[in-house]
Amino acid sequence: MDQEKIGKFIADIRKKKHLTQEEIANKLGITSKAVSKWETGKGLPDVSLYVPLCEILGISLNEFFAGQYLNKDEIKDNAEKNILNMANHEHQIRKKLTKVTWIALVIIASLVLAIIFLYNYMSVARTFELNWGVILPNDFKEEYHVETAPSFHGDGVRYSVFKGNNFMTDLNNQKNEELELEIKEAFKSLNIPETQQIDFSNNYSWTKIIGDFDKRNYMYIIYDKEVNKFYFYEFLL
Repeated sequence: MDQEKIGKFIADIRKKKHLTQEEIANKLGITSKAVSKWETGKGLPDVSLYVPLCEILGISLNEFFAGQYLNKDEIKDNAEKNILNMANHEHQIRKKLTKVTWIALVIIASLVLAIIFLYNYMSVARTFELNWGVILPNDFKEEYHVETAPSFHGDGVRYSVFKGNNFMTDLNNQKNEELELEIKEAFKSLNIPETQQIDFSNNYSWTKIIGDFDKRNYMYIIYDKEVNKFYFYEFLL
């Protein structure tokens, strides 16, 4: 179908009937922008609007498809041609929709894969593995995390709480006052809620891991058996 011809035909009849685009739009329950799009040949009405639009304009479907007034002989001659044109038009629309659908599916799939990748890369448990070589068991559940670092590569302090069964056997059972003072200061500076703070009055086990690339970096791992929680305090330069 010739969209430009049909659009000009619609515009000419509308003007002859002294109708505005807004009035046509209101009668069809659509926007005036849609009518303007038809008249400029940038699109065609939805199939469901063909009949009501023709009734408003006072033309037949054959005349609508032909984009011109037809006499009786021309209506007969154009009927078959218009049916074929319409079928071809609908086929083209379906092809476009199918293409758009596939593109949308590819984009969605790519986004999902990207999110999964970023989650695996940026998750707290993943940073433990990348920074310290510490691999948490799959059943470990993260309960809390806070950090001063603006990004994965930034410096600062990170504090995380995980719940899970003991996964390290070489923890030191002796209390460490230096460790306690440093982490208590972190509680204040990071505004860590009391429910996520370590209760140092309990018996706890701990270890200190030094960074491979920068020996000034370190992480404390503290385990409180009474609450079955692991606390991770990271210091990074």
